[in-house]
Amino acid sequence: NAKNKTLEVVAWIKGDFSSLIKASSKDLSMFIRNNTIKLIRTDEPLEWHDAKNKIKSLNIKEIGIYNWEKDEYQNPAGIDKTLNLLVGQYIWATTNMDEVGSFNKTKIAGKLLESKASEFFNSDEYKNFIAMHKKLFDDEDGVLQNQLDSLKNEISKNLSENYGQNLKVKIEFEAPDTNVFKKNCDFSISESENNYKPLYSYGDGLQRSVALALIEAYANLVAEEKSSNDGLFFVVDEPEVYLHPKGQENLANAFVKLSTKSQIFIATHSPYMIANFRYGNDQAFIVKNHKINKIDDSFSKYSLNHIPSFNEINYLAFGVRAIEYHNDLYATFTRVLIEKEICKSGLENIKETDRYITEKNIDTKLSDYYKHFYGKRLIQKNYIKILKDKQRSEMLTLPTYIRNVYHHPEIKSNVQVTPNEVKQSIHLLQKLLDHREDILKGK
Repeated sequence: NAKNKTLEVVAWIKGDFSSLIKASSKDLSMFIRNNTIKLIRTDEPLEWHDAKNKIKSLNIKEIGIYNWEKDEYQNPAGIDKTLNLLVGQYIWATTNMDEVGSFNKTKIAGKLLESKASEFFNSDEYKNFIAMHKKLFDDEDGVLQNQLDSLKNEISKNLSENYGQNLKVKIEFEAPDTNVFKKNCDFSISESENNYKPLYSYGDGLQRSVALALIEAYANLVAEEKSSNDGLFFVVDEPEVYLHPKGQENLANAFVKLSTKSQIFIATHSPYMIANFRYGNDQAFIVKNHKINKIDDSFSKYSLNHIPSFNEINYLAFGVRAIEYHNDLYATFTRVLIEKEICKSGLENIKETDRYITEKNIDTKLSDYYKHFYGKRLIQKNYIKILKDKQRSEMLTLPTYIRNVYHHPEIKSNVQVTPNEVKQSIHLLQKLLDHREDILKGK
């Protein structure tokens, strides 16, 4: 759900919370069931009850942990530190540059600056700067203090008269704390040589990209400073926002690189973000209508090796690449027929596949299914082909017609298929592949 920025971690990779329980002084039994904890971070109102049964609210900056006994997400005091014992640190990417781009010491950019500039603030150069600051602002014989003499004398005179004693006032300027320098930092971006402009003057897309670049830099820093047993989690909600397709592909590649040393969770609505999905290495889930389907060996029953294709994932998850997915299904079904020697490989397999589809629609219960949903036993369309510069037509089943139109866009005489026809044909091919084992057994 894009509006509810929610992530559930249903099982810790190590599969054992004993170290967390030993390391914590809190009773965590109510937060763990069957070696599972659930976490949430959301911008929607969420109330919970504390130990005194007072109602409190979770905000977007807090992580809620599920209390199995009270059936609610909570944020009890100290739970964030306890969770860090378990998972290291969560980093949330948002479009809000005040959160990610701030140089406050608690923010990502501030932590990067603290790490990289810490030696400078202990250097002789910085000490000389502090000494120069004191001389410039506080030297009684200096220009500033001389200019302030009249003010100091007036305040001293008024104070002495009112208080009854001879009092003198001095105005001192303390050297700014190092955190002041860091908090006053800001990003400037140059699109051409030496033409820097403040980050806030650019669009949301570039600001989002800077935020993600900061997160990647911070991951590298943590990888250098932490032991190999400490994990860093990225939880990124819709990283594709404001990015054009090529930018999304580049970002997806960066996540792949980053995943070699960090665990990344991404919630996305973009096909480009999963274009380089690595089966067997990555894990993906389709969340639709409050149901969660994991993409694994049991997910795809319509491919030869049960490994889901890019087109299948996109069709089922996003409803796109329907023609490409249809072509995958048709190729798979044809391959099944070739294995059974029902049709031959080569150009003739299309005719044999189409004939088999026709027969199965007439001879099996599939025709009843098709009639129930589409009002007729079999949809056929007149396909025009060109042989030796002459047009010829033939009646083909809808799957074969769509397949031929997809492979031969140069023949302009054929009527383009509608999205609904593609959907109908996909259903038909899936039903035929449901009978794959019967086909291979010769039934």
